[in-house]
Amino acid sequence: MDIVDKERSIARYLQEHQRYTFALVLRNTAQVLEYLHVKHPYRSNVHNAVKLANQVRLMHEKVCRRLVQAGLGVILLDNDSVMTDADRTFNPQMMRQYAPTSQICILVDPYKDKDLLAHEFKREKDEWAIKKGSASAKLSENSYMAPNLSFSPALELQLTQNLITNALRDFDTEEWVQDMQNDLTHWDVIEHCFPLHDRKFNDEFFEEYRKRTFDFSMAKATTGNRERWAIEELRFHFGERVAFLFAFMHIYSKLLLPLTVTCVLYYVVFRFMGGFVWQQYSQGLAVLSFFAASVWAPLFLVFWERETALLVEKWNVGEKETAFDANDDNPMFQYKWGRNAMTNKMEKVALYRNKTAMQFVMLGFVGLSIVFQSICTLPFIQWYVYAKTVYTCDTCRTVAGATCWQMATCFQSADSSFGSDRWWYILMQGAILGLLIDVVFFELFNWLSAKFVSWENYASKSEFDNRLVHRRFLFVWMNWFFWFLFLAFVYLPFGEGIVRYLQSPDNSSTVPAFVQSIFKAVNWDPAVLTLDTLFVTPLVITQFLNMLMETILPYLVRKCKGKPMHCRHAASCCRVSV
Repeated sequence: MDIVDKERSIARYLQEHQRYTFALVLRNTAQVLEYLHVKHPYRSNVHNAVKLANQVRLMHEKVCRRLVQAGLGVILLDNDSVMTDADRTFNPQMMRQYAPTSQICILVDPYKDKDLLAHEFKREKDEWAIKKGSASAKLSENSYMAPNLSFSPALELQLTQNLITNALRDFDTEEWVQDMQNDLTHWDVIEHCFPLHDRKFNDEFFEEYRKRTFDFSMAKATTGNRERWAIEELRFHFGERVAFLFAFMHIYSKLLLPLTVTCVLYYVVFRFMGGFVWQQYSQGLAVLSFFAASVWAPLFLVFWERETALLVEKWNVGEKETAFDANDDNPMFQYKWGRNAMTNKMEKVALYRNKTAMQFVMLGFVGLSIVFQSICTLPFIQWYVYAKTVYTCDTCRTVAGATCWQMATCFQSADSSFGSDRWWYILMQGAILGLLIDVVFFELFNWLSAKFVSWENYASKSEFDNRLVHRRFLFVWMNWFFWFLFLAFVYLPFGEGIVRYLQSPDNSSTVPAFVQSIFKAVNWDPAVLTLDTLFVTPLVITQFLNMLMETILPYLVRKCKGKPMHCRHAASCCRVSV
């Protein structure tokens, strides 16, 4: 009995605690103007500033009125910065200054009318039944079901989003008429529409998850697969999308743990084994790598495929239309209106589709990226080789014409053993390289990937996201592995010739004398520059930086009262009125 109670799903007693479940952040006039320039860059008409400000004000009132008319509870949060009377006139420069904090937030309460969600659920089911050709299954004919309907928090969120979307839809004016008249729509003045997190529920969930994760009881180990309670709980509160993401990370972490333990034990055993065991260690690494690529990775794919099929069948996902399916329009899609000859209806037609042209541009861009990374990365490679092979300070002073500066052009230690001055120097160098690769290059290639995909002008968000994943994989993979590929196939085979060229007095016309004086203290030793030593320092540093940016940094940002970084300075002068 204790085992059953202990392993029961916790959805029964982890309850939601918040009243307002959705938030809408409205754009101010300056933000609407910038949004229209991005949304319609090819339209020649320029909105009058005073007229636009009046339209934005009216649309704000209309959004609030529509939500109230839909039966939703509404509360306004005015997060305007303190402004003087002189600043209240429409000054574009001043409006841009206050744009990040001068916004209105609308909190939505779907529980104001207790029957509102039940009626929306019936309406949504009726629409879905008609769309599938089963109009006889409409729930409106069985209205007696309504009083006893209860919904999960995830379904309540989806129903609330449907209520908001339908409330802000203009049924009296067709979309193409409104668009061609350059009239503002509701979504032109809405910057964000998102569900709110219940932090109390989050804390309770993760506390229970940690408790059950680290409970290594024999009864738990022998009663089957009990860890799916967390997936079911997340599905109950956040929906299938979040549950699938959590299920993937759960299976990946569970299968990664034995591989990690095996590799750590393998390293520890050889680390404290006596004698020269490098050859055996390298051969064992080759076996482990082959096992990971040919056994572990295929097993992971098989397990995830089975888990996906199980969850899809169990949750009946194929028979549902989620909020992501219903709202799949790409807001940045560039289009014009044209009449479909088959349906005689006005439809959006792409202004351009640069898909084929962008594929040819991509080939040239990959070549330019290699040249760009070579220019930026080659100095680090040469710098690293220099730090590994430069003389000690005592030996450097005996070399004629050499420049000897401790911790710059020479070191006290002969090798990069742990804690030595040469080790600290290489660690600092690896940190700078890691920042370049994982921050500068990563953000640059992510931005370029999004730009290239946006130029292809996809109509749906799902198609845009799929192409963006492919592009980012290509660029980011090339960014991360260029260092290792260049070291393995260029510098190790031809590095000695490069160093000799920089040292030779015969090349004084192309190599500055200062550079030659520095490289005179370099003693090329192929035994020092092995692939493992060249790989391990930047690899460890970059992964450590990844861990900081993906875990510690978001945690610290979340701890700063949930405010975005650009609001830190403005927080002292903000006022909140309800």
